Amino acid sequence: SVCPVCGSKAIRLPGEADHKCTNPTCFAKERRKLYYFASKHAFDIDGLGPKVIDLLADNDLVSIPADFFKLDKAELENLPRMGEKSADNLLEALNNRRKISLARFLISMAIPQVGEETAYDIAKQFRTIEKIRGATVEEFLTVNGIGETIAKSAYDWFREKQNEKVVEELLAEIKILPEESLKKPGIFAGKSFVFTGSMKNL
Repeated sequence: SVCPVCGSKAIRLPGEADHKCTNPTCFAKERRKLYYFASKHAFDIDGLGPKVIDLLADNDLVSIPADFFKLDKAELENLPRMGEKSADNLLEALNNRRKISLARFLISMAIPQVGEETAYDIAKQFRTIEKIRGATVEEFLTVNGIGETIAKSAYDWFREKQNEKVVEELLAEIKILPEESLKKPGIFAGKSFVFTGSMKNL
């Protein structure tokens, strides 16, 4: 009934299996967003895993995604277990991700109900982040495969003040690539297949 991290009320929405914290700025939720931002399917930043993110956040160096791109070498070198070489590698990995596709940008924002396939569909239709930010619920509904729930979730997300700040500050640090460079993942992307039993020839 309550979040074990911040103590706020936890609820389970109709049709969903999990209970969720109702506090939009819950420490645990914010930390998980940073993990997801740097993950393989989003910005895919080499060397920026949960342990490194925890180290940066615990030392008040990052709180929103844009902070990753503002990191200073001297600050990094002073952190435990982070020498000159590690600092250089992390900064290089971050600089290599200052250009990102529109779809990956959307994925990295962890918008509720908007998964990878939907992010690619939205990016393909709207083509620019400016059009997406200004889109109405009705315009989101014109995207193939998007229903009322997803359309309203995307619309509401881009109108929350906190999210507006996250997007604005990140856009000041990175560049979104033209939509033409997007490639929608194939039907097997991100999936693993396991065969059980015995095979005579393998």
